[in-house]
Amino acid sequence: MKQGDNLFTGFSAAGIIGPATPTPAANAPGGNGLGSIQAGTLELANVDLTDEFANMITTQRSFQASSRLITVSDSVLEDIVNLKR
Repeated sequence: MKQGDNLFTGFSAAGIIGPATPTPAANAPGGNGLGSIQAGTLELANVDLTDEFANMITTQRSFQASSRLITVSDSVLEDIVNLKR
């Protein structure tokens, strides 16, 4: 049963239907309540693209700020070394 947001329940009821010894004929895809196989299709992703893009932009900005901080501290240390000379 679908619960929403790509979540399902009732997995205890899912599984092989038929005799105690499973056979391919008794458990064919699309029969006895089993799902069907669809070749050449893609499953939808369970990822929220807007959240992931926002996280990627935040990470990129943090990386830029960190690299700028390293550049500035290197420049300050270079000025300190030049003052001593």
